[in-house]
Amino acid sequence: VASFLLISFALLAGLRFALALALLASRLGGRASRFAGWLGRMLTCVPPMGWALGTMVWLITLRGLPVETLFPYQPPLESDTASLRVGRELWSWIVPVLVLAIPVLGTSLLSLTHKLSSLLRDPAVDRFRARGLLRAQILYRHLVPLLRVHLARLARPTAATRPEIT
Repeated sequence: VASFLLISFALLAGLRFALALALLASRLGGRASRFAGWLGRMLTCVPPMGWALGTMVWLITLRGLPVETLFPYQPPLESDTASLRVGRELWSWIVPVLVLAIPVLGTSLLSLTHKLSSLLRDPAVDRFRARGLLRAQILYRHLVPLLRVHLARLARPTAATRPEIT
């Protein structure tokens, strides 16, 4: 159950961060969107174990922080408060979730930036602009709902790759 929750949280975190970065890159323009797609591709190229080891080295040696899942800390009973226990429990989940979210973030960011750039080139967007709608209104009212469908397909890879029956 713990592994399922860990992977589910990592998937949700990666997809949310990717959506936020893709929308931000879209607002900044074409070069930012291309850079975000390139960054997503580069994040995907590193295997999750590489991210895990790199994060552990960064946390332990450079930041001086513990990695609770490797070296659990048990303080003396008289100084172990409820907030300290909650903090240790959260810290033991946050690091693995974020490390596992990096490849999901990369794959999703690449896919979302490509999908969003193709949606922005759609002739319907020109009609919205002709009606006087602002770019933000077009993006958030008309294109983000389409991106939600794309996000659902990214979260279920079998649904995205299964051929449609006609």
